[in-house]
Amino acid sequence: MSTHRQLKGFYSKAKFDDEYERHYQPETEDEDDNERFDSFLNEYEPSKMYKHQARIQLLTVGGRTEKYAKLEAEAVCDERVKFCQSKIRVSSSPINKENHEWSMKIDAESFYPEYVSRIEDLEKSSKKNRKFVAKVDMEWGSDRKQEINFRINGEQFKPKQWIQKISRVEHQDYTYSSLAEKMKLKIAFLNKFDISVDYKLQPHGKGLFNRYLAGLKVVELLSTRVMPINGRDGSFFATVVIDPITHKHLNVTVKTPTEKVLIDSIRLPYKVKPFELVRDSWTRSNSVMDIVQSYGSKSRPECKVDARKVQTFDEVTFKAPLTKCYSVLAKDCSSSTPKFAVLMKKLKGDDMKLKMITGRQIIEVYPDSDGKLVVKINGDRVESEQALLDYGIDYSKDEVNINTNDVMVRFNGQKANIKLARSYKNSQCGICGHYNDDTEDEFRMANNENTYDLMGFHKSYTLEDKDCKSDLEETYRSEKYRHMDSDEYNSSEEKEQKTTKKPIEKTRVTEYMDTVCFSQKPVKECPRRTEPTETEEKKITFQCFERDSWEAREYLREIRHNPKSKLKLPKDAPNKSKHTYTETIQVPVLCKAY
Repeated sequence: MSTHRQLKGFYSKAKFDDEYERHYQPETEDEDDNERFDSFLNEYEPSKMYKHQARIQLLTVGGRTEKYAKLEAEAVCDERVKFCQSKIRVSSSPINKENHEWSMKIDAESFYPEYVSRIEDLEKSSKKNRKFVAKVDMEWGSDRKQEINFRINGEQFKPKQWIQKISRVEHQDYTYSSLAEKMKLKIAFLNKFDISVDYKLQPHGKGLFNRYLAGLKVVELLSTRVMPINGRDGSFFATVVIDPITHKHLNVTVKTPTEKVLIDSIRLPYKVKPFELVRDSWTRSNSVMDIVQSYGSKSRPECKVDARKVQTFDEVTFKAPLTKCYSVLAKDCSSSTPKFAVLMKKLKGDDMKLKMITGRQIIEVYPDSDGKLVVKINGDRVESEQALLDYGIDYSKDEVNINTNDVMVRFNGQKANIKLARSYKNSQCGICGHYNDDTEDEFRMANNENTYDLMGFHKSYTLEDKDCKSDLEETYRSEKYRHMDSDEYNSSEEKEQKTTKKPIEKTRVTEYMDTVCFSQKPVKECPRRTEPTETEEKKITFQCFERDSWEAREYLREIRHNPKSKLKLPKDAPNKSKHTYTETIQVPVLCKAY
């Protein structure tokens, strides 16, 4: 059972200093911030909880006296790793001449901040939790018990001067927007941590803490200030602020029962950026192996597949035209119940449809008639960003990223980039190759036989049905399969990027006699200095206005000012317009530079 509501109300800002408020701006200046967090805890209900346990037992034999030690650890986290509980129990035979069993008990609970996938969503998502809150209760000893109770609150503190710089940049020309975004990303993490500690320690325990603090004061002598105070015995408070610009310096304030210590600019050996608020897509981790595999994702080999060519995991490149039948790109072939399969087929032109099958769901991604990517999960269209993140899917910047730890797929509607965990070496199959660092047996067919026939290799991973059979046969007759060296592959990639352009969308305008007509929805057109290589028919509805009407003049002025603008006609426009009509026109699917 989740006990996350026990985290409510334990943190009181009155216990801490406002030493840094002169230079930093809190993530929220709401005086009722704690009440807002308590309300969040009230509303939060975990959907699933996952438990991990470990037990270790040591026992000596053959000695005069039996010695033993036992450790039991248990961690329980919700499905999205927002709330976690952990328990550790340690016991051993008496130590230090004590008469009874020595034991340690640790109970911890923590609530983690929610993140977004894009910086622009950070300020919009006011209902998301932006705090790290934790409590840790420890008790240990034998005849004489000692206790420490930690309470930790982490939040984002922004440098006021940096915020002012961002504001000045944002007021510049729109070309500076990417700079402002990078400046916001730099400070988008939790960098202020307030810590309160209540303790019941034996004299040697208190002495140990005082020695550590005294050592720190000596090391940072030139940047340390000490002021005597009269505090409460048995407690101390600390505030740690990480410099959000350098990520390598700490400012620390510690209040003990007898003194207040302020240390500025402690230099760290490396950069730290805990609890980043803007990240790539979240991935569900149900085991330690899931977490271990996810850390090596950036260095994984990559397979690239588009409408005409393939680069395998072992970097073998060849021409292989995709058809309207699904081709298996990558698949777990280690057992009769594969953990995943990635498939892709052609729609129109260079547009592709991706299908990814996992043990939990079937994910389909494809561009609609307007070029926008559609995501379906188990047959249902999903548009909510948070719902997609719950499935490990990040939809941003005109591409979809799917991450299941085992496999990562990046898809933009025309090209798929696939990365596999290294544990799938020698067990991957599909047109992305065998994946075993050996290019000699790259073309292993679905029946596990090697071949040098590229068409036969591709055929073995093609799922033929009656709806795609004719296109499949035509492709086999007209297209040629052949090997490509890396230079040819790279040059073809560069050439396609330079010559092939996606159509842009803009409001189409037609004029005749005393009437001006505007398309109700944006229409695809080729960019300047390009021409269509493939077209399709579309029915477009136009709304027409008197040329001298206020509406016509206003819409024309907007289009002249910004030729790429997409007009948003008002809902009552049909009542004001002279008439509407629908026309079937040819629109480009793909454009090519001339």
